[in-house]
Amino acid sequence: MPTIVDAAKYMLHKKGSCTTMKLQKLCYYSNAWALARMKRPLFGEDFRAWASGPVCVEFFKMHKDVYVLKDGDLGEHDPDAFSSAEKTILDDVLEDYGLLAPCQITKLALSEDPWIKARGDTEPGLKCNAIIKKKAMAKFYKAQLADDFVEKRDVMKEAKKEAKKAKTNKKDDKRKKLMKSKGKKGKKGKISLGAKATNKTPTLTTIFDVAKHIIHKKGSVTPMLLNKLCYLSNASALASREVPLFDNDFLARNNGPVCLELLQSFEKAREIVLYEGDIGEYDENALADDQKKCVDLIIEDYGDCFPPDLTAILCGERPWLEARAKCISGDCMNAKISKLDMYEYHAGTLD
Repeated sequence: MPTIVDAAKYMLHKKGSCTTMKLQKLCYYSNAWALARMKRPLFGEDFRAWASGPVCVEFFKMHKDVYVLKDGDLGEHDPDAFSSAEKTILDDVLEDYGLLAPCQITKLALSEDPWIKARGDTEPGLKCNAIIKKKAMAKFYKAQLADDFVEKRDVMKEAKKEAKKAKTNKKDDKRKKLMKSKGKKGKKGKISLGAKATNKTPTLTTIFDVAKHIIHKKGSVTPMLLNKLCYLSNASALASREVPLFDNDFLARNNGPVCLELLQSFEKAREIVLYEGDIGEYDENALADDQKKCVDLIIEDYGDCFPPDLTAILCGERPWLEARAKCISGDCMNAKISKLDMYEYHAGTLD
């Protein structure tokens, strides 16, 4: 019998590259639909009901600390590892789920019975190593099958494409509108960060005010995601307003952009999930209306992303890569991400 690694190699060969957590979900759905349609799994490894969705521990140990895998990273793809019927299932899963963003496919898996029942009474965000039983997977996904399954799948695929296109257009319109409201941006490289960028000196806030606003809007958030949302909020402000929301710097750590001051507050609290009030009382007047709009846009666009997937995105962007490239002897613990690099890169995404 093939292994989950064989399934992962097949998908990477087809896709070229994939974030590791999305690849975990694609492998999960491949085994699930094989159980439903063929009455047997594609591979024997089990998935566990982790807080981040179904995860195969054996596979996780292979890609731990790696955010994106490319074709060949797991070894050479074997075209004879699967039968034609098994390849059909793998291809169908890539068609049906391959267009979903990592946070979307994770959210979908977290809404379905096999994962929910395996976790039992475990609260959201908390650790759980319960195995998602193959019998439960077979029962649930078999129930999703219908006589017109293939036809429905094609309709679903087109609907996903349209939804993705609509979301992209909506995001672009909102960013352009936000940028237009602040006037045209200046030439790249000509801004004076932290100084007067317009006729009126802007009021800077702190990263903690932005973090409190994010928690207030979301209700709860993991420390890792909060750090990334604060980073993107400052980058968006630099791109659209030519002025940062706050002066705090971000370091190009292995797990993406990290603000040391914010990180230290998390470590002191030792919280897995942060709720309103955990890092201080929320002040609704701490941010100006235009600053709130900037942060709210980031929450809407990235607030539901799975933290490792968002980290993978940011670790592939020029500001983080430039900071890492300047490291001496590979020590990047204190390599600062330049605000000018953040401005130039993210301003380019608004064009």
